[in-house]
Amino acid sequence: MRDAALNNIAVLSAIYIAVLVWAMQHVADHYTPKLLSIFFHRVILGPLVLLGTLFLVAGILVLRPIPHILFSLITGGRIQLPSIAGDIVAFILLIIAIIVILYSIYQTVYGFAHGTKIIGWLRERPNQDIILQQILLNAIPRSDQQITSAALRMALCSKNNKNTFFISWLSDHRDLIAIKWMTLELLNILLSDSFDKSASDAYRDLLCVLLAEALEKEDFPFSKDVLSTMMDKLAFVQPWTQSHAQLLYNIGFTLWQIGERGDNAPRTARIPQQLEETQSIFLIRLKKIWYHLLKLGDPSSVEDYSWVLGDLAIDTVGTESCESFISRLYDVMEDGFRQHLLTPNAIQQMASDLGTVRIHAYSSDDQVQEWIDLLLVDLLAMLAELGEDEEALGRVVANGYMTRRTTKKGKWPWSRGYEIRRTYRSWLKQESYKAAAKALGIHKFQGDS
Repeated sequence: MRDAALNNIAVLSAIYIAVLVWAMQHVADHYTPKLLSIFFHRVILGPLVLLGTLFLVAGILVLRPIPHILFSLITGGRIQLPSIAGDIVAFILLIIAIIVILYSIYQTVYGFAHGTKIIGWLRERPNQDIILQQILLNAIPRSDQQITSAALRMALCSKNNKNTFFISWLSDHRDLIAIKWMTLELLNILLSDSFDKSASDAYRDLLCVLLAEALEKEDFPFSKDVLSTMMDKLAFVQPWTQSHAQLLYNIGFTLWQIGERGDNAPRTARIPQQLEETQSIFLIRLKKIWYHLLKLGDPSSVEDYSWVLGDLAIDTVGTESCESFISRLYDVMEDGFRQHLLTPNAIQQMASDLGTVRIHAYSSDDQVQEWIDLLLVDLLAMLAELGEDEEALGRVVANGYMTRRTTKKGKWPWSRGYEIRRTYRSWLKQESYKAAAKALGIHKFQGDS
């Protein structure tokens, strides 16, 4: 009996040690060696101490006459222990040891099958980010989406602050985040919840990196999916802040340009039509965002949206896209003014942006210049209707470069009594246009009585 018990102890110990070696090797290979100490304390230490105690006691009980001597000392020799009592107790302890081993193995395998449990051990640890980064470096090449998702959520979904260190690390590993399923997983995490101002500030650069990687690979079907996901989120955010406007601008800039503003070049593709179709999705989704802003009814959001359109028009001067952005700017002028959402500052900013487009478009078609004239006249009338003084109207004239307007044939003949054409807007009063004409230094517009 003693030899059999000792053999069982040896076999169980060998099995358990083999499982522990396999488990630790699995943790080191599939996660990171830095997780071994946590794994040891969380999974191994408790069962190991318990098994050691059970094996020690069982081993002592089968070594006669030690059990009888111990029992006699405890009872003072008043009770005689049966000769097989030690063997029976040792057998029971071995059964318990087997149960402990099986349960420990089950818990280990279950933890590997559900990687989120192992990732959860890292919560609030000082070196959490470093360990998560190493886990991702192992998991992403293996396409282990479960572990990747758990690690990303652990790092990025903090309720207290945005993990800027981890976000920068992701941006630096563009080869990893450019993988399709990884990009989609990141989008799902970054654009989750309410996507408030702090989230927009923190994730803006990373989101644009994801879009830029898809565009650079010229995987346009996937680029459209990435773009649509971002634009759809911006079409439902509330409140809609300047941070969201900055993200919208960055997305537009990424679609039309490469590099950074001031050191950029137009984005091109081997099949230009595919890039243009992707850009058209952006232009279409702008409408959806605009209707959302009208529903919110916040003048500051409208002002932020207007400068995005103005800056993108400036960035795309000389292209058909520039005219598309100017057209969207007109929507802001009409709808915003009708619903009393345009502030004098927003109007001044639109005038300044149109003036900048004019300066950069000297060589473009005169029809674009005339269109800008018409819009600037409308802006003058809008300011007049809001009760702004002559000085405010004069700034629109100056910032819109209306008196310095040039055509392919030379300067506009303001000084020769040329009558400027205007568009008749039902939502602007005749008196407002008279104030606009006065600001321009003319008696009336072409066609006025």
